[in-house]
Amino acid sequence: MDKEKIHRLAQEYLDGTLLPAGWEELKDHLLREEAHPEFQAELQYAIENNEYAPADPLILAGILRQIREDFRPRPLPAPPDPLIPSIRRLRTYLKYAAAVILLAGLGTWFYFNERKNIPPTAGTTPVRDGNDIAPGGDRAVLTLSDGTTITLDSVSNGPLAWQGGMQVVKLPRGRLSYLTDAGHTTGNGKESRNTLTTPKGGQYQLILPDGTHVWLNASSSLTYPTVFTDNERTVAVTGEAYFEIAKDKSRPFLVNINDRTRIEVLGTQFNVNAYSNEPGINTTLLEGSVRMISGAENAVLQPGQQARLTQHLTIIDNIDVDQQTAWKNGRFDFNGLDLPTIMRQLERWYDIDVKYAGPISHEVFEGRLTRDLSLSQVLKILTKMEVTWQLEGRTLTITH
Repeated sequence: MDKEKIHRLAQEYLDGTLLPAGWEELKDHLLREEAHPEFQAELQYAIENNEYAPADPLILAGILRQIREDFRPRPLPAPPDPLIPSIRRLRTYLKYAAAVILLAGLGTWFYFNERKNIPPTAGTTPVRDGNDIAPGGDRAVLTLSDGTTITLDSVSNGPLAWQGGMQVVKLPRGRLSYLTDAGHTTGNGKESRNTLTTPKGGQYQLILPDGTHVWLNASSSLTYPTVFTDNERTVAVTGEAYFEIAKDKSRPFLVNINDRTRIEVLGTQFNVNAYSNEPGINTTLLEGSVRMISGAENAVLQPGQQARLTQHLTIIDNIDVDQQTAWKNGRFDFNGLDLPTIMRQLERWYDIDVKYAGPISHEVFEGRLTRDLSLSQVLKILTKMEVTWQLEGRTLTITH
């Protein structure tokens, strides 16, 4: 197999667009011992230019064999606390080892800026093993154009349906893709609309027919055509989503948000937070440029800016984009956030209801957590920070 084809198949695998025939070719190539160095070099290039790391043990075995020989990474130090989650992402391990070590030391540590002198008298309701709540995961429901619903976390990977001449395919690691097949003409390419919805405690990724990649956070939805037949590519979002728009200068990409505002873009990366229980709609730009339009108001964003829509549209400079997109990368970033804001994030991820007994504190936290902690682990950290609580079923009451 020539290097160009290896590279193309590796990229397609990482992009989530690799068809079964290509997957068999890739596996056959990898199984040949003499192919490992060449394959690893090509796949390493793909990893360094892509957000994904392969999870298949066969792929990983070949990569890790070469990584041990070529990179010889030092083992990570033992974590100082059993709560600290392991770091699983291969790409992060290779490229950001220093950041990983910092996260391992600080990942489950945060504190109240203004509560350092409070004596440790916090009381809690113990979490029994049977009452613990697991973190959210790859869960979503796909609604087809005829109203049929498919619960994605309960079906196997592979083709699911034909929609408007596109094959809907469930991919590993919580991803959904729309692929073309020149030999299939069902629908004749006519537009039909699908909706991907995540529940509380769910997240999912979607690769649209034009190659646009969308990450959906918990309690969110995206409605989109299965074929972009117009001069514009229009989708509608509720909740929170991160977009990497496929460039197409002839067809602008439009995002309608809660039927209240919209974003116009040609090719870019941005995050939209539009939950109904948040103070406003926030659009944070990472790359490119977008125009946010709300009624008679509009503004063009530059990278590192955020548009905030409450009663009016305002632009905020020098936004911490890593914090705004932490959820997409498997983290909570609580730096500078007050307790109610943090609790809203935990409600969505752990599918719980949060109540308050007494006055609500607005003192701020600092620190980060990974999103693979169970609720009991998060509550243990809250206890150390002098936050008291009671958990009954899926209702968490903050008492102090």
